[in-house]
Amino acid sequence: MHQRFIHISQHLFNHHPSVPIMRVGELLVGCLLLCQLGFAREEHSTLPEQTAKSKAVASISEKRVESPSCPVDLKKVVKFINRESMDASAAVNFIADRECESLRAGVAREVEFSGLGAPYSSLRNFVPTVFSEDESEKARVDGRLSDVVPGWLRQYPLGSQQWLVLMGQVGLISPTAGRKVLVSYIQNQMVNSQLATDTRSEPKTAGQLASEFVKLGLDKEAIATPFAESVKEMAFLTVQADSLRAILSSLAMASSVENKLIPTLDKSAEAFLEGVNRGEKVYSKSMRKSLLEAVVSATKQGVGSHKLDKALSEFNQAVSKLLAGLPLEDFMLRKFWEDAIVILSKTTTQNNLAHVVGLSLTPEVVYLPLKSLNLLLMAATNYPELGLSLQRNYLIAGKRLEEQQHALGTLPPVQKQLMRELAQALLALSETDSHWLAWTVSQGFLNREEVAMHVSRKFLGYLKRREIASEQLAPRGPLAASLSTMSENLLVGWQLATAHLPILIDWVEHQRKQPAP
Repeated sequence: MHQRFIHISQHLFNHHPSVPIMRVGELLVGCLLLCQLGFAREEHSTLPEQTAKSKAVASISEKRVESPSCPVDLKKVVKFINRESMDASAAVNFIADRECESLRAGVAREVEFSGLGAPYSSLRNFVPTVFSEDESEKARVDGRLSDVVPGWLRQYPLGSQQWLVLMGQVGLISPTAGRKVLVSYIQNQMVNSQLATDTRSEPKTAGQLASEFVKLGLDKEAIATPFAESVKEMAFLTVQADSLRAILSSLAMASSVENKLIPTLDKSAEAFLEGVNRGEKVYSKSMRKSLLEAVVSATKQGVGSHKLDKALSEFNQAVSKLLAGLPLEDFMLRKFWEDAIVILSKTTTQNNLAHVVGLSLTPEVVYLPLKSLNLLLMAATNYPELGLSLQRNYLIAGKRLEEQQHALGTLPPVQKQLMRELAQALLALSETDSHWLAWTVSQGFLNREEVAMHVSRKFLGYLKRREIASEQLAPRGPLAASLSTMSENLLVGWQLATAHLPILIDWVEHQRKQPAP
């Protein structure tokens, strides 16, 4: 080819001296282009012969072809990647299904790897690898694209449609890298709220979110796994904590109504905890706060569905890790606290979060707005420790009011009524602080009849608990089980001795002193 080019040049100069030098230059450039096309044909001719599977899809552009192991319309895949169609569903399913990997070569022959501009046009350089039999070369390209394509997207962002076209192009060359591109697209949509709102900026329902995520293949194992890996890295690095909050919250909300997405949420919650375990020793206070807000936000979206208990359990453990060794006041943000009591009012599995909220309570809790106070009382029915904390803070607030009464001579009737109503609600909780109960009765916020009625019921309940605990202790089992039942017996005995029996005895004595009717 080079010799042919030299011969043409010599012929022009020797036999046509009248041809202008500029014209000669143009002719030479044309010859050079012809030579390059010749080289391109020779290079293409060196590609391996089509395998049996690639022959089966060689006529993709003419008809719809399916493989039993890959039930995807390959014609639609080609049309989307070539930007002849706006429907990305077939391309998404093709990349998300591991059974379709063996058909990549046939599809790649029909695809034009250009049109997205630099640096994405350089993907054409990797196309021959699709037809190569060298597995080590394929692995090298797989790793290379997995590393560089995310960087391209950050530096040269694409629109939604182009992003998915890139996913299809990259996925034909490297399935691993293609799935990473799809995962980054899904997460980008979550963060930018493009899936959370419609054209009128109104929030979408959980069902609408779930439908979008399933269409993008988030329910497929091949996408769920890299999605969870990405969550783990984000939790470990914490530089994307705000993004992580949007991602986990969106996924939890969608999973609450779509069973197909629950395994993905479980994987992601487990990955989040792994990331926290890796980073807990190096997190700063601000990092911990950001991650705590993310996990509380996700938990709030997932409460109310027992199907999500596994993921919520992972989130509960993460809360414990993030709070370890930190001053509580760092986390007493209004939004965090409000979200926390909503979660606790609807669950019974977030013990670590309940412990934190219980420690955060102050005597001013008695002055909370009615809505927040009702949520807190509902949470206290689910977590006895929280109920005891409420009673103890009520006692402190009440003694302050007692001092105020001594100074002023009386308390406003509204304040008395507030304390009385709250005392009645606290009396109905499963656990009772004996000091709180005695003081509340002495101040008249609870009358003897109310206390006797509630305490009698609890007395019988505690006796039943003690009986069950004793029966469990009788056949000596594992040490942990024995200790647990002994602890239950001690708790019951303490409650009966310090709270219930004194109140009942007092009531009986009071009844004796009453004049006969």
